[in-house]
Amino acid sequence: MKISDIALLFGDLVHGQDSLGRDIGLEPAARISAKSGITQRYLVSPGSDIIDLARKFFLSESRGRQLQECEFVIVVSEYVEHRVPPPSALILRQFDLNGKLVLDLNRGCSGFCEALVISNAFFSSRRFTKGVIITAENYSKLMSRANRSVAPIFSDAVAFTFLEADDRGRFYSSFGSYHTLSDNLMYDRREQELFMNGAALVSFVKSEVIPDLARLIKFAASERKAVDYLFAHQGSALVIQALNSGLQGCAVRAEFLSGEIGNINSSSIPFLIKEKLLSRRDAGDYFCLLSGFGVGLSFCNILLDLKT
Repeated sequence: MKISDIALLFGDLVHGQDSLGRDIGLEPAARISAKSGITQRYLVSPGSDIIDLARKFFLSESRGRQLQECEFVIVVSEYVEHRVPPPSALILRQFDLNGKLVLDLNRGCSGFCEALVISNAFFSSRRFTKGVIITAENYSKLMSRANRSVAPIFSDAVAFTFLEADDRGRFYSSFGSYHTLSDNLMYDRREQELFMNGAALVSFVKSEVIPDLARLIKFAASERKAVDYLFAHQGSALVIQALNSGLQGCAVRAEFLSGEIGNINSSSIPFLIKEKLLSRRDAGDYFCLLSGFGVGLSFCNILLDLKT
């Protein structure tokens, strides 16, 4: 699979340690930041939302043309402004989408990888050659700024990942959903607040995500192919540390690069790919391991040849 372009947009309000300290207290802000590794977040302004941000992206002629070249669009978002229509209808309302396949996935941090699984199936059918995954989330609309479990962690962002088919690339995936654990990260309608049990999420990574990653790394070794990069969802520095600790002995390591942007949900892996691969001036071919996990609780791990 080839990624031809990734574009990211962030909420327009920057929240650093000072603003967080005013919201939840200086001592809790410092303690949480030291553990999470997150020092800055981006939130959409009160009069806007992530759908507005995504819609504006396509206003330029070049970006609109880029969208029109895609044969399918997958929108990954849990933010539903209206019960009907879905987010894709609001983001893409000014475009003629006749003949294009448009899908909405109401998924969390595993959503980008799950959308890649669907995209690979589309490309394998040989009916599609180009597509785009739009990952858009603004948890800030689901929580107060005094919410200590989530306000210090999450940012609002949208990513546009443009894909092209590549018949020669390898693609392996594994996934799981554990809905009995769903209340560890959920929106409480009575309290009108997003709730997260951070310890339970780390436990989920250790018990379910890491063993599956280890299996895929072992499989790659059996194919006599070293993994070039491990791109893991940027939940927090603590989560990445737990993941690397559980994969001791493996040559590939996950990096935490989101300290200054926060947890951007399903857009975190596109952010990593853009930072590590697309920032290079020359095209490349990499064997990558992607790991998305979170809301659901669910995970999706992918081992693939990734061209840029």
